[in-house]
Amino acid sequence: MLAVYVIEFLLFSFIGWVIDSVYRSVTERKWVNAGYFRGPICPIYGFGGLALVFFVKYFEDLPVFGMLLLCWVALIVVEYVGGIFSEKVLGLKLWDYSEASYHLGGHIDVLHSLYWGILAVAFYYLVYPFVLLFEQMVRVPEVFDLPVFVVFVVVAIALTVRKDPTRFLEMSNSVVAMTLDQYQQLFPLLKKLSSLHTGKQYDSLKRVVNQKLEGMNFELKKRFGR
Repeated sequence: MLAVYVIEFLLFSFIGWVIDSVYRSVTERKWVNAGYFRGPICPIYGFGGLALVFFVKYFEDLPVFGMLLLCWVALIVVEYVGGIFSEKVLGLKLWDYSEASYHLGGHIDVLHSLYWGILAVAFYYLVYPFVLLFEQMVRVPEVFDLPVFVVFVVVAIALTVRKDPTRFLEMSNSVVAMTLDQYQQLFPLLKKLSSLHTGKQYDSLKRVVNQKLEGMNFELKKRFGR
């Protein structure tokens, strides 16, 4: 069953990436890749989808309203924890609701919390029946169940850590001010800069990086200095 959950996680992550990318592209009037990774995947939706599956399954004896209320709260908690994780561990904000009238740390706000309530209802009535059908149809041999899960977790952690640009940076204070767009611009530059040591290309690239770091509460580590 663990392998099936891995598949569901990837499916929910892909669907969430599509929804989020389309939403942001429409509101910002340009194509926006809403994912942390370059590929079509938003892990926060994978966690949210699995949370919904578990809550609907294990609280199905509750009245529908009570069960949906728990699902709604679960999604809000997932978004809040994900926001804290991205800020404290990855060193950037994948989303920021600080401009909203009512928000908590910029990680959650009233409007998007309402969206999660609507999504919980839609999931229960429109998606969950297909989830049950999918779980009945897909059978992974038990001998592969745990290995698939372990490999997935290891690869996921490795990819997440590998893409952390703050490994090459020193924070000038405890406030993180890097947005997702800034991160997507900065990471390829840092990756290339880390492979260089001297030369005109190094100096030119370092100037570009320093310009992008202005106002972001970061500075290059000394090992990039000359």
